[in-house]
Amino acid sequence: KFNIDFGSSKMVCVFCAYASGLRVPRGGLVYQSADVVAFRDERPKSSAHFLVVPKAHLQLQDLRPTHIDLLRHMENIGHELMKLNATGPYRLGYHRPPFHSVDHLHLHCIALPFQPFWQRFRFSEYLPGFVSSARVIQKVENAAS
Repeated sequence: KFNIDFGSSKMVCVFCAYASGLRVPRGGLVYQSADVVAFRDERPKSSAHFLVVPKAHLQLQDLRPTHIDLLRHMENIGHELMKLNATGPYRLGYHRPPFHSVDHLHLHCIALPFQPFWQRFRFSEYLPGFVSSARVIQKVENAAS
C-alpha cells in the first residue's frame, strides 16, 4: 500500500508523513488543527475531492467511543470544505477495509457528480466498500451505550 521509504529500514505511512509535516501533499494542506489535517485528494474522483485525516494513525476498525469527538470534528471540517468548494450535493464517508488504498483512517469529502460517472459505485453505501460518516459516528455512539 502507500508507504514512504525515507532511506531507513522504517517505512512511514504516507498520511502519517502528511500529518507530521515530513511530507507535503500536492497542493499543500487546506486545513490543519491539533488533531487533523485536510488536503485535496491526489487522485480526485470529482471536481472537489478532499481527504480529512487524523494525525493519530487509526483505522476504521480501531474506532471506539473515545473517538466520537474526533469523528465529529472530521465530519464538520468535511462539511465546511464542501460548503466552500462544492456547488451542489456531496458525500462524506470512509472506505471499509480492504477497499481503501491507505491503511490510515481518512474521510472522503466528494462533490457530486463523480468523474468518471462509474466512480459513484466506489462511493456508494449500496456496495460493501463505503460507509457514510454519519453511519460511522452512529455506530461508534451505539457502541458506547
